[in-house]
Amino acid sequence: MDDRYVFRRTDKGTAEIDLRSSTLSPKHRRCLMLADGQHTLRDLAASFRPGELGPLLRELIERGLVLPPAEGVAAIEGYTAKIAFIDEVRFAEVQLKAIQEIGKRFGRAGDPIVMQINACARPEQLRIALRTLEKALMAIAGADYATEFVKRVGQALMGARPPG
Repeated sequence: MDDRYVFRRTDKGTAEIDLRSSTLSPKHRRCLMLADGQHTLRDLAASFRPGELGPLLRELIERGLVLPPAEGVAAIEGYTAKIAFIDEVRFAEVQLKAIQEIGKRFGRAGDPIVMQINACARPEQLRIALRTLEKALMAIAGADYATEFVKRVGQALMGARPPG
């Protein structure tokens, strides 16, 4: 298994998505929706906090909602923990673009958020800080912008295109 591995739902998993009264948590449901045969393991990792994806996938597989990889369920958590973030140069670019976007959009009102972004020395630190930043952004910009910004920066930290 590598970060290009693609998870697929079972028929039971597809039926679960169609249920309005699903017993799945919102995170489990999101993970199940992303296990669509198109999104790679790296794509899924970019959609969750560090350490969340492995247990989510394991639980979905154990419930029979997602097909297990050939290596078995035990390989998932170990592998998801090893998915690499971007290098230092790319991190500096992502961090700078995020700081510039917040500064340009919110001026002095964005200074506390800029300071938190700037205080992160590594991609994984910023990725963890994004959840706190999302709440602060919701207060000044609303949920839609906050969620979109956090998602964009999180994906950039995992190697997707830069924010902004």
